[in-house]
Amino acid sequence: MYLLDTNHCSRAILGDSNVLNRIAEAENTLISTCVIVQGELIDMAERSGRRESNLALINRFLQGIYIYSVDGVTADTYGQLKAALFNQFVPKEKSKRRKTKITDLGFDENDLWITAIALQHSLTVVSIDSDFQRIQQVKTLSVESWLGIPNLTPPMLENVIQDLNRKQRLKLNSLYRTKILSKRFASIYQLTNKTQVDV
Repeated sequence: MYLLDTNHCSRAILGDSNVLNRIAEAENTLISTCVIVQGELIDMAERSGRRESNLALINRFLQGIYIYSVDGVTADTYGQLKAALFNQFVPKEKSKRRKTKITDLGFDENDLWITAIALQHSLTVVSIDSDFQRIQQVKTLSVESWLGIPNLTPPMLENVIQDLNRKQRLKLNSLYRTKILSKRFASIYQLTNKTQVDV
């Protein structure tokens, strides 16, 4: 049973063959999303240049997929998850702990809600967001990507980056600055190149 994150839903809506083929292959398996992703998709459409046509595409897609909602159990799971992430990633000094927000740790609030739904219903999250891999440090969470983008480990990423020529590195840097690539990839790029990257 799979829960598609926003990046996979939007790619399915746009006709990405990797995602659509995986959905077709899983004909006897529940393919779902959740109200959090629904909200993100609607937000994207509302702010787009083709609001009406994008809303129609999103609504057509959402009619063909199961959508999980949030309830009291989800809220409890979310609270436990958020506390576990703070315990794992926030400095131990009380003064810093009080001032730290979950977003300061590089986690998106919506991804925590999506994770809580996935944990509650024993779903595999289908996403390329690095938040979900970091969450695996505190909770047992199954995560996959269907976009044909390999799930590279930090050492693999370092090797890839070191093999790039100057022009390729500049292109990568511009992608980071426009926030196309993940924070995790950007931080490894930054360590490898000793370059400040705004994400």
